[in-house]
Amino acid sequence: MKVFLFIFFISILGHADEAPEDYLNETPLTATLATAPLKAFPGQKIAVIVSMELDRFYKAYLDKFKFTIKEPSPFKIDSFEIQPVINFYDPLSQNYKNGFKGKGEVLAVMLVPRDQNFGAIDIEFDLVYQACTTKHCLFPKTVK
Repeated sequence: MKVFLFIFFISILGHADEAPEDYLNETPLTATLATAPLKAFPGQKIAVIVSMELDRFYKAYLDKFKFTIKEPSPFKIDSFEIQPVINFYDPLSQNYKNGFKGKGEVLAVMLVPRDQNFGAIDIEFDLVYQACTTKHCLFPKTVK
């Protein structure tokens, strides 16, 4: 009886992230700027933190993330990373992939042009991602 309960419990855990057969969320990722407004001075590098949350049935591929600043337009992203990173088995490609799941952050470094004088700024960003369940993948999406 104990062995049966243990196997039953493990089988439930193994399918906890599996979406129901007809499940579809067209916008599974939400993202918001963690600090605003930011202080910007000419030639400075600014840390930008974006909080994000992905629907529990989806995983997003790390190599499909793209982060850009829309406004103010002269600002550029020097580098960005997604945290935390997970390694998961992708049943659709039948390979292991690096990706993101659950709650986390985009940590970016933004460059302020030397010829610009801003002070306090609000930024607009685009975050492109592609997410999949165990049954389907969405086309790349953009969070603004």
